[in-house]
Amino acid sequence: MSTTTTAGGGQNLIVSAVAIPIMLALLADRGTLHNHPALINLSQYGAGKMGGGSKSFSFPVVGLDGYDLLSATSEGSAVSATDITDAQKTVTVARYAQTRLATDWIHSIDPSGVVNPVRLAQSGFMDAMATLTNAIAGLASGFATSVGTSGVAFDHDTFMAAKGALIEAKVPGPYMAVLHPTSFASWQTDLESRQGITQWKPANEQMQQLRGPGFQGNYDGVDIFTCDKIPASGSDRVNMMFGRGAIGFATQEIDGFGINPNDVLLQVESVLIEQSRNATAGSGNVTTHFYFGVVEIEDLRGVQMIALG
Repeated sequence: MSTTTTAGGGQNLIVSAVAIPIMLALLADRGTLHNHPALINLSQYGAGKMGGGSKSFSFPVVGLDGYDLLSATSEGSAVSATDITDAQKTVTVARYAQTRLATDWIHSIDPSGVVNPVRLAQSGFMDAMATLTNAIAGLASGFATSVGTSGVAFDHDTFMAAKGALIEAKVPGPYMAVLHPTSFASWQTDLESRQGITQWKPANEQMQQLRGPGFQGNYDGVDIFTCDKIPASGSDRVNMMFGRGAIGFATQEIDGFGINPNDVLLQVESVLIEQSRNATAGSGNVTTHFYFGVVEIEDLRGVQMIALG
């Protein structure tokens, strides 16, 4: 039986003379990071709201709640004013988009059923979440505090050095570590050799459903995630551990200008996915729209963990 490879709109479909109804998704990292409490969703505080008047949103970071000590003051003496230490942070929302194109012919001969608007909309949402995860992971390179050794596999010493750095910096929990899969595998091997694996609490299916497929488990009070979007530095990977207040993100609500509600396939978590038709070309499009931004809030709340990648 002959096999024909057909192309339409940037997609390749293999159509056999005897087609079977199966579609297997290619390997990819489908973990998400944004729903962990160590990350601050700035949209909950007004960033990205409709009619906000700007694509950028600022908020203060202030030295309160134990930041300054009281001064010893003589009875009857006036106390000098203590200025509030503060800084201004800004998160800027940008547009991210994707279009999947399918010709009528490709749609009509597709044996897998993947070339249909609903399936492509589902994929578009997952691609949007992966894009946000990629942006969050990319912030690892910005932390000034760094532990680990270039060219050396990730190990337990590196993990504990990172946690120690956060404790010394007085960073509150919860703590979250994001490791490249190679670093995670090296660390698990090192843990087992030290018999520390008995302290490892692997994630069960329910926990992964709650926090995403990238969640691996908890060790010494730190939630561990794997993510292949961790940035590279030469032959190394810049893994990270951080506490709440290190990283924030904001998503922009979407009210599509001139969109026909009947063309909206999915609108959830600030992701809008719509279909459109190009009659002259005999094709259709499924377009994903997502507006978001990420920001490092306070540098000392995060640590780089350098390891051979």
